[in-house]
Amino acid sequence: MTLMRPSVSAQHHARPSIDRSIRAWHLVLLAAFMLVWIYAAIGSNGMYDGYRDMFMAESIVSRTAFPLNGPVIGYIFHLGPAWYYLLAAPLLLFHNPAMVNATVGLLGSLQFPLAYQLGRRFESSRLGILFALALALPGWSAFQLVMLTHVCVVVTCSLFGALTTWRYREHPCSARAVVLGLALSSMLHAHPTTILLIGIFAVAAITATPASRRLAHVGVAICAALLPFVPMFAYQAMHGWPDLTSASAYASNGLAMPSVSRAARICLALTDYGANYVAHYWLELPRFALHGLRALNATYFVATAAGIALLVRFDRHCLHWVLALLAIVLVQALFLTIIREITPFWMVFAQLPLIAAVVALGLDRLCEGSLGRCVFVIVLASSWTLWSIASWLWIASSPWQGIEGVAKHPRHGLMEITEHQTLEVPFRTARIPVSQLFTIAPHTCAPITLYAHYALFIDKSFGIGAIARCGNADMIRLGGMPQAGVPARVGLRDYTWQHIGLTPEYFLGALGISPPANVWHSPQAMPVVKGFSYPPHQLDIDTREFQVDGQARGDQVVVVAFRALDYGPFRVIEARADGQPIAPVWKDEATTIFRAPDSLHDAGAVSWKIRINATPAYVDVLTLADAQEKNVSR
Repeated sequence: MTLMRPSVSAQHHARPSIDRSIRAWHLVLLAAFMLVWIYAAIGSNGMYDGYRDMFMAESIVSRTAFPLNGPVIGYIFHLGPAWYYLLAAPLLLFHNPAMVNATVGLLGSLQFPLAYQLGRRFESSRLGILFALALALPGWSAFQLVMLTHVCVVVTCSLFGALTTWRYREHPCSARAVVLGLALSSMLHAHPTTILLIGIFAVAAITATPASRRLAHVGVAICAALLPFVPMFAYQAMHGWPDLTSASAYASNGLAMPSVSRAARICLALTDYGANYVAHYWLELPRFALHGLRALNATYFVATAAGIALLVRFDRHCLHWVLALLAIVLVQALFLTIIREITPFWMVFAQLPLIAAVVALGLDRLCEGSLGRCVFVIVLASSWTLWSIASWLWIASSPWQGIEGVAKHPRHGLMEITEHQTLEVPFRTARIPVSQLFTIAPHTCAPITLYAHYALFIDKSFGIGAIARCGNADMIRLGGMPQAGVPARVGLRDYTWQHIGLTPEYFLGALGISPPANVWHSPQAMPVVKGFSYPPHQLDIDTREFQVDGQARGDQVVVVAFRALDYGPFRVIEARADGQPIAPVWKDEATTIFRAPDSLHDAGAVSWKIRINATPAYVDVLTLADAQEKNVSR
C-alpha cells in the first residue's frame, strides 16, 4: 500500500505519460463490484461470530443490554464495542437482519473505491483500476463474504488507514491527525492482525510531522485512536482487568517461535490454496476445471513477475515499493506463526491488499509501451474478475442450494488454511439465510420444544428472532422428551425433505416443519443461551457408544440429531431395520436420517436399532411421518 506520492527524483524513471483522470467506466465497474458484494453479503449464511454480533445489536435495539466490551479475540481480550453499535443502527431502522448483512457488505465493498483512489493518486487511474481488480483475485478474498463479522472489513480498514496516512503526510494538521487516529483504531477493531500495518502507518505519519508539532499531533492521534476503546477500558477497570490476566497467560504459554517453513506455507496458501478450495469444495468443479484455475493463478503471478522485472530497468521507485510490500507480506506471515499455532482464513486478510498492490504494480508496468501486452493484461484481469464475481454470486445463492463443504476436519472447517489439501474429510452442514432468522420464530413466544435443524438454527443464532418478537427466547426448549401441553416441532431444511421423500406440515421460509410421530430418545433439554460469552453453552461432554431401539411404521423415517456438535463428536455407527443394515437417506454433520427399504413400507411396525457414538444427553432420536396436508404455509 502506498503512503506518498513519488518524489521528483523518482519521476525521472516514471512512465512518460500519467493519466490520473477518473474514467466513467471505472466508476461503473467499481459500482458493479460494490453492488455484487452487497448482494452476496445479504444472501450469506450466518456463523457463530456473526450471530453473536447480531445478538448484541438486537440487545441494544431492544434495550436489554448495552455492551461495553466488543468482540473477543481468541478467548484472550476484547475489542471496543463500536462494531455492535454500528450494526444496531440498520437493525433499528429496518428491523430486518438482512440489512445488517447489507451494512457489513457495504463496508466491505468500500475496499474497491479505496484501492482505486490509492492507485490513482500513487501513479495513474490505470493502476487504480488494476489495484481494485486485484482485490478480487480468486481465493481467500471471497471468504470475507462467508463470515460476516468485523474481520470482513480488514481490507477496507487497512486501505482506509493507508489513504489517511498518505493524506496526513501531504498536509500534516490536527484535523487529519484525528482522522488518522480513528483510521488506525478502525484497523485494530477489524482485527489485531493489522497491528504490523498500523505500526508502519504510524511511523510514516510521525516522520512527516514537523518537529514543532510532532508531540501535539501524536497526542491528538492517540486520543482519537483510544476513544472507541473507552467503554471497554471502563468495563475492564470495573472488573479487575480480566483481559490483562488472560493476555498475560497467553503470552506466557500460547506464543511460539517464528517458523520460516510455516510462514512459507502461509504464503503458498495465500497465492494458491484459497482459489482451489472455493473451486473444489464450494463449487465442486471437476478436476480439469481446477487445473485450469491453477493455470490461471500461475499466469497472473508469472505476468506480475514479468512486469516487476521491467521495473528493474524502467521504474526503480515502483520496484522499491514492490520489494517493500513483499517484505511486509513475509514478515506478516512470520508474525502469524508466532501469535497462533493455526492460521484461520480471517488472519490472512491483512495480507490481501499487499498482494493485490504487488499484482497491480507488476501488471501496470507490463501494460506500458506494448499494445499486445496491454490486451493480454485486460484478458487476464477480465478472466479472474468474472471468476470471482461468479463465486460471490454463488455465495449469495448457496443458502437455497444446501451446499456441501470439505475441510481438514469437519468440526474445525478452515481452521488451518495451509493443510486443507493434505487431508480431506467430506461433510455437509445445514445452513439458513441470516435474513430468515426472524422468519423461523413466529411460534416461539409460548412454550415449544424444537428438534433437528430447527433447534440447530435457533441455538446457533441465540434465538434472536424470538428475542425480536417476544423480548426473550426463554420459552424455547432445544430437545428433551415432549411435555404435555407443549408443542413439539421438528424442523428440516427444504432440500432435506426432498431427499427423505416426505412432505412437512408447513414451511417457515426455507424450513419445513412437522411434529414428531414419536420421540425415542432425548433425555436432556437445552435452553437457548444468550450470546454474551463463548462458548455459549457449558456442557458436560461424555462421548461413548450407545444404542437406541424403537418401533415405527414402515413408511416413517428415523431422525438422529445432535445438539452439541460444536462441543463433542457425533457419529451414527450403524442402523438396522428388522435386522437389515440401512444406509442414511440424508446425512449432515448434525443430523442423520434413515428410511426403511421399500419392502418394509407396508409393514405395520419395523424394529429399529441405532448405534451411536456421542454424548447421549444431547442426542435426539425420533420418527417422522408424511404430513396429511401438503405444502401448507403458516
